[in-house]
Amino acid sequence: DDSCQENTSQPSKAPLTTAPTDAPVSNTPTKAPVSRVPTKAPLTNAPSNVPTDQPTNTSNDANARISSLKISNKLINGGKKWRSKIVITLKDTEKNKISGATVSVSWIYLDDISKNGVVTKITKSNGKVSLNLPKFKTKKVAGVVVAIDSISANDYLYNKELNVKYGGSKCRVFSSDCPNVIINKPDA
Repeated sequence: DDSCQENTSQPSKAPLTTAPTDAPVSNTPTKAPVSRVPTKAPLTNAPSNVPTDQPTNTSNDANARISSLKISNKLINGGKKWRSKIVITLKDTEKNKISGATVSVSWIYLDDISKNGVVTKITKSNGKVSLNLPKFKTKKVAGVVVAIDSISANDYLYNKELNVKYGGSKCRVFSSDCPNVIINKPDA
């Protein structure tokens, strides 16, 4: 189905800051872009001429989109660490499941942009892919920001503007309006 699982994620268009803050955060689609390369420059909402990861549709390829997003968090190792699991379902605009697509999700610490990585997996016949983020130390990592690094599938072109709306947001998850989701460590 084309719905999202309700969880602790709340949509927001608030800009992302790279400095620690006392303000509470939630699993939130955000408008702020995330740098996938460690940098000391501040993150901004300013337009950029940096090329995107997504190709332009110049053929008759069908559009692929994220039709469902589920994020779950759990404490592990007696609460000393936590881990997030992201389940994405890909479908075309005719609601056909897309198998064999390569999905890469990038992550970055909320309070330390030098700590980042990418998780990549392939969708199964049901169009779903489960991506496990690394284990994070509960006392050191308050949360991470995730974004789609790339989605590629034979005969399909990923169109982020067709993605499902997530967590009650008015914008589409991982789209130009909300390119990121903030995932907070789970409560003890």
